[in-house]
Amino acid sequence: MKTIHINRLAWHVRAALVAGAATLIASGAALAEAPAGAEDGAQEQAAPARDDTADKQADAAAQQLGNITVTAQSRTQQVQEVPIAMQVVTAKQIDTLAATDLSKMDMYIPGLSVNGDQATQPNFGLRGIGTSDFGIGTDSPVGVYENGVYMGKTGGALMMFNDIERVEVLKGPQGTLFGRNSAAGAISVTTVAPGSELEAQARTRIGNHGQRYLDGVLNLPLSQDLALRMSFVDNQSDGWLRDAANGQPYYKADDWGLRTQVQWNAPADTLVNLSWEHERLKQPSRPAIGITRLPDWPALPPSEPDVSTYLDPRKAPVLNDTSDNRESRTYDAFVLRVEHPFAFGDFSSLTSFQRFHTFNRADQDGTNRRYLYLDDVNIERHKSWSQEFKLSGKTDLADWVGGVSWYKDDGRQTSQINLSTDSIDTLLSNLGVAPGGL
Repeated sequence: MKTIHINRLAWHVRAALVAGAATLIASGAALAEAPAGAEDGAQEQAAPARDDTADKQADAAAQQLGNITVTAQSRTQQVQEVPIAMQVVTAKQIDTLAATDLSKMDMYIPGLSVNGDQATQPNFGLRGIGTSDFGIGTDSPVGVYENGVYMGKTGGALMMFNDIERVEVLKGPQGTLFGRNSAAGAISVTTVAPGSELEAQARTRIGNHGQRYLDGVLNLPLSQDLALRMSFVDNQSDGWLRDAANGQPYYKADDWGLRTQVQWNAPADTLVNLSWEHERLKQPSRPAIGITRLPDWPALPPSEPDVSTYLDPRKAPVLNDTSDNRESRTYDAFVLRVEHPFAFGDFSSLTSFQRFHTFNRADQDGTNRRYLYLDDVNIERHKSWSQEFKLSGKTDLADWVGGVSWYKDDGRQTSQINLSTDSIDTLLSNLGVAPGGL
């Protein structure tokens, strides 16, 4: 018996936004991927090819992107000054794409692949390097960082975008600057920090299949040196796929999150930022779609299906009967960041605690026949603590950065394969070891 799982992107086409978004991000890629400090010979060779038209196009691209700063090298720089193959996605581009997480924008970033069909078990790949293993003891070779904090295991890495300033995608090994698990590259997400001006805004989107999206921000100056910023996001939908027997919706969204930050501009140009982030996800798990043509009940499916009789998965009915079918996650993160400038360089301290709990139970037989019942469950509980001290500076001779870091995690995973007594009888019968009468 054959079943398949269909990726949401194969069914949903995020049209109407592609042309404008692709133009913006392609322009960003052109600027971000151009390394500063190319060899003199290459510059001399390229110089004759430049003309006023090329200069005007470059100026237009720069105006379109705006003044983009990045922290890819552990210090604030203009994107054009960073000699690393990278793309930068700004908040404006995220809004243009209507992207709710990393998996909704990967097709616009060359080399990046993020499969978010199951939010608690995503797969990350960069330039063809990745892993399909989602176990609690496995780390992806693509490191995901939020405000400099390593997001840890993949179960808590694919979070909803919430008040994002920019996303930096750095290609190639980034172990020197980012450290842990970034052999293929790094994805650095930066959120908007509290500011000194009052800000209050909310936004909503409504779409097909009961899509309802809402986000909002409140930035509140508490004093001349103290500010509070609160943001939230809520993403809901009714699902675009239905079970043919009971009407159960699939590919339904039910995810919300919030972030609170307090920032203090302390004496001696010291900055202190304390943040708390919370997210809750609860939605039906990914369905299994059977493409083997089944005989009438109670006959068993053929042990060697005929490929020529396979059903078209685009038209095959969804028939799942998993008990407690759901994918859920609760996530919390607390981060304390302290920055202080010295005459010889800038010092920063980053302290974090993260925890998440995931549950994912999905149908695996692609039928609603009890004597074929099969599902699997993945349950994860994870906690991590990290501390990083970093010094960075710039002299006439070199830009430099150095530091030490400590990381500890405690993860527990339970994996199950569940059958019913009827499906166990079917299995034993097929193996020829069933007791008489079964």
